[in-house]
Amino acid sequence: MDEADRGQGHLTPGFIAGSTHSPGYALVSGVSVQRRKMARLMKTSHEVPAGDTPQFELLSVSLHAEGHVEMAVRLPVPGEAESAPQTAPFVLKEGAEIRVTLIFRIGKRPVEGLKFVEERKRHGSGIATSEVLLGSYRPGGPYEVVLPAEHLPTGHLARDTYQVTGTFVDTDGHVLGRETHSFEIAKAWD
Repeated sequence: MDEADRGQGHLTPGFIAGSTHSPGYALVSGVSVQRRKMARLMKTSHEVPAGDTPQFELLSVSLHAEGHVEMAVRLPVPGEAESAPQTAPFVLKEGAEIRVTLIFRIGKRPVEGLKFVEERKRHGSGIATSEVLLGSYRPGGPYEVVLPAEHLPTGHLARDTYQVTGTFVDTDGHVLGRETHSFEIAKAWD
C-alpha cells in the first residue's frame, strides 16, 4: 500500500506547510516528462501579455481506473467559446474505482484555501455536488493532486450519461478556473 492509499500524501515543494487538506489525496512533486508535455498541450488559460501571469492555470485533468489507460479530459483551447461542442463522453464500467488527477500552476500570488467543487448533472438536473479542499499553494508548480478514489454506482438505473463541472475556488470564493467533461456509466468497458 503506498502513501496515497493510506491517505497520508506528501508535500510538493511550494505547498504551504500547516495548511489543511483532505485525507485521501496525494500531492506529488515528480511530474513525469510525459505529463509535462501533455500539460503544455492542454493549457486552459488565455494568452496573456508578456510579464503578466494568470493567477491559476489548469494544465490537465485526467481520469484513472485500474487496468485501463489514463483518460485525459479535453480542456478548452484559449479563445474557444465555452459553448463549444463537448467531446464524446468517457465510457466507464459500473462499479469501477476511479481517481481524478489535477495538474495546475499558481501565478504570482499565493492561493489560500484552494478547493475543487464538482457538480454532476444527469439530463440537465443536478444530482450531486462534492467539495475537496486542496490546500494553500505558493506561486509556481506544476502541482499534481490526486483526488480520493470513488466507486461508481452499479445497476440499471446508474447506467446513463453524466455531465461534470469542476470549479477551482479560493478561500475568498473567487473562481480561479473551471473544467467540464462528461462520462457514461456502462455495463462493461468499451
